[in-house]
Amino acid sequence: MSEIPTSSQPSSYFFSSYVKRTLQKGESQPVFFSLTPWQFAEAAFHCTFLSIVPVVLVGAFNIGLGILTFCLLQTIYLTYVHFKRNATEYAVSNKRVVIKTGILSRYTNEVRPEAIEAVTVNQGILGRMLNFGDCLIRGRGVGKLSMSYVVDPLKVKTTIEQHTS
Repeated sequence: MSEIPTSSQPSSYFFSSYVKRTLQKGESQPVFFSLTPWQFAEAAFHCTFLSIVPVVLVGAFNIGLGILTFCLLQTIYLTYVHFKRNATEYAVSNKRVVIKTGILSRYTNEVRPEAIEAVTVNQGILGRMLNFGDCLIRGRGVGKLSMSYVVDPLKVKTTIEQHTS
């Protein structure tokens, strides 16, 4: 099994190294793709709206306790998003495309390049401005695989297409 230099990996891969541990014989150096840090901004936005009801209910009795509840909910949710981001790996090599997620448990999807039928990029307005988005991979026998919140999704698509041709 060949060793992958850590310089080609985002720092979050010290937490999860599924791709590194499962390299196949003859497999080229995988190209790792990281998740965008803008995921935290979206998570904070969602958490703010989700925590309004508990904060209003608690804050009606004690404003200090309402603010404390809001901060506690934000901290818990953003910590969860941080661990989820660090537990996700996206990699492309000459033999497979790997998507690994999961904090306590592990969910992996792997597809061989010859089985890939199409790669679709979804980017909203904010994603185009900040260069992040989702890559949807359709393949024979695997259905749809999704690389969510990936940085530079056009580069991901190009890399996958280079390995499929």
